[in-house]
Amino acid sequence: MTPTIFTKIVFKACTILKRKDWRWKLKQKFPVLFFLPHMRRVEFRLFKKTMAASKTVLEYGSGGSTIYMLSKGKTVFSVESNEAFYKYMNTISLVKESLNNKFFFFFANLGNTNEWGRPMANGEQQSSANYYASVWDRIDPSLCKVDAVFIDGRYRVACCLYTVFKLLRYEWTDTKVVIHDFWRRQHYHVVLEFLDEVASAKDLAVFQIKRNVNTAKLRAMIEQHELAAA
Repeated sequence: MTPTIFTKIVFKACTILKRKDWRWKLKQKFPVLFFLPHMRRVEFRLFKKTMAASKTVLEYGSGGSTIYMLSKGKTVFSVESNEAFYKYMNTISLVKESLNNKFFFFFANLGNTNEWGRPMANGEQQSSANYYASVWDRIDPSLCKVDAVFIDGRYRVACCLYTVFKLLRYEWTDTKVVIHDFWRRQHYHVVLEFLDEVASAKDLAVFQIKRNVNTAKLRAMIEQHELAAA
């Protein structure tokens, strides 16, 4: 029996017993077993394959992906916009063991958000930049190289475009950019002007930066899309 099937069976039992709180307690105490990335199995296979070659990962949006990467010994920089979930993540055993060692966790205050960290009202420019840009200020390029970026949170277009900007600046052009829910959301496809597809599985897509990117246009597009929270 795979961990995914086992987890589904246990969580189904929790639902039948009307004890949804047990799910969170199981994730908290046994994160590697019960806190899997929220994606299809085929997407998860590609995610694992891509992350296997990475040592340092920046992720927008925390959760099962965070737990998986920490369990594999990756250094992870992570941004979260749901304050309640951010606080919960900090109670997880593996997270507490890894904080400020292998795991650097940042809360981006976007005001009131839904359970997925999306602002309930249109965010201001300052708060959106706090999400997609500020984490890069915490990364010292002389000490570590980010070799994969996983985008699965808020402001995904702005996160992607700003990531391209920073990777070009640091000359990390071989870094993989991984975006979840990509192909089914047409408004994400504007980033294809700057990225080449490396691999895809359903709606998980892996990219690498194109050659000869027009940086002036890139900057303009960041400003154009920085308020799009979805």
